[in-house]
Amino acid sequence: MKFTQSSFIFCFLSILLLHELYPQEEKSKDSNDGDIKVIIEVYEDTAKIIVPQDLDPDVNIRIPLSFPEERFSISVPIYIDYKTETTNLGLFRLAILSPRTSLIPVNIPPPPPPPINRTLHKNVRSPIFLTKIVVDGFDISEGIYSLRFKLQICHEDDGICFIPSPLPSENLIHENESAFELYSTAPPSSLGIVGLHFDTVDSDLRFNFRVENFSPTPSNDTSKIEIYSSLDEEFDSSDILQKTLYLYGLGGGFGINYKWFRVFYNDFISSKSNSNFLIVRLDDSGTYKTATIAQYQNLTISDARIYRHYNQSIALSCTVTNTSTTTSPKSKVNFKEESSYRRDLVTKTIPSILPGESKVTTIYVSQNEYNIYIHRNTIIFSVDPDNTIKESNEDDNRKRLKALDPGGIENFVKTSPNPFGSNGINFDFATTSVNTTIKLNIYNQQGILQYHTSEFYPTKGDKTIHVSSDDIVHQGTYHYSFLFGRNDRYYSFTGTIMKQ
Repeated sequence: MKFTQSSFIFCFLSILLLHELYPQEEKSKDSNDGDIKVIIEVYEDTAKIIVPQDLDPDVNIRIPLSFPEERFSISVPIYIDYKTETTNLGLFRLAILSPRTSLIPVNIPPPPPPPINRTLHKNVRSPIFLTKIVVDGFDISEGIYSLRFKLQICHEDDGICFIPSPLPSENLIHENESAFELYSTAPPSSLGIVGLHFDTVDSDLRFNFRVENFSPTPSNDTSKIEIYSSLDEEFDSSDILQKTLYLYGLGGGFGINYKWFRVFYNDFISSKSNSNFLIVRLDDSGTYKTATIAQYQNLTISDARIYRHYNQSIALSCTVTNTSTTTSPKSKVNFKEESSYRRDLVTKTIPSILPGESKVTTIYVSQNEYNIYIHRNTIIFSVDPDNTIKESNEDDNRKRLKALDPGGIENFVKTSPNPFGSNGINFDFATTSVNTTIKLNIYNQQGILQYHTSEFYPTKGDKTIHVSSDDIVHQGTYHYSFLFGRNDRYYSFTGTIMKQ
């Protein structure tokens, strides 16, 4: 059984000292301490998860729900009970899944060395405290929820866990759960603003929030809701009122008595606004919440290609990537032929793009149109050509690409072997001019970049770029973009490769 120092460091990042094990004396059926205590019994060839309900099916774990943030925290003390002095499981870990968080992994260390007196060690052995994980959740209502647990066996070299797990089915995620009850701490007659977020509808950016009554007492009054633009997160006299909405009463209760408000962003605030935040304020109570608003976007043309489509038309395609941390508004992409006429080919509208995501926009022209107007000219691909979006960098909105004869694509670069395996793949080509630069990009089926290299060749002749199998991790079909040129003018060739 092999464990590295980094495994132990990962285990104890969230350690909080705990001075009691599972209590042996009888306790109340209601547990208000907010803990869900887990024991992992480790045997020679298997392991077992024990949650509180396994020890007492009637235990009631109650956890307070903060007001008005709708947040909760659950402490999960984890104990290891080694039923054996050695185990054949190798590297394994506990995974925790809650209603409002992603999977939380906790590595399990090997058994401690036995003491000299083995008989005494066997008689007094008890669960060993490993660590305490704090599970946080938010934007959730009162009710009954559960934490789910599973054990995973992992590779010792890279830590990647086996799928499916070789452990018995009793260790799967749907076989181990511990229920808990969230209860509200809201005072009587309380309206709160929750759920502030942006989304898109038909390519338009929309701002959403809801007003919820956290009290069992109905609210029968009309409440005014004001939306302000602000330079900071504090409400003061410098904030600018942008829109006023009204709430005409709201029933009482928890989690079900609320009203959503949805307003389109560009209908009430300019995309050129210098504000950084939206403030939503309940005028009657003075309660307000803030949300970061999209201001300095950054859209860039991250890739451009010209290739022959399967129906023999010619495709001009570009990828627009949102490199900022906020969702971009609806924008435009322009395709222009750069010659003495600077002829616009077409302008297309693209929807809002989430942070870090990309959209591919493609136009198709006939072979005749390509030969007459485009062939051997330079095509300019531009995003936000009218500069209607306030961007942090206005210099990366264009790419230029020389339009070659698409019929020569297959002859310029050859891939071998294709499909390829553990030995990788070669891209063979010849440079016909000195001082040539080659750029190779490889994308997966979703258009996400998997590999990139840029090589400079001062001499002419036959060349090879080798891509290791380690650079293309998963099996499947990939698309490559092969650009060569000089002085910032590049010719594009594309193709498909497959890893087996």
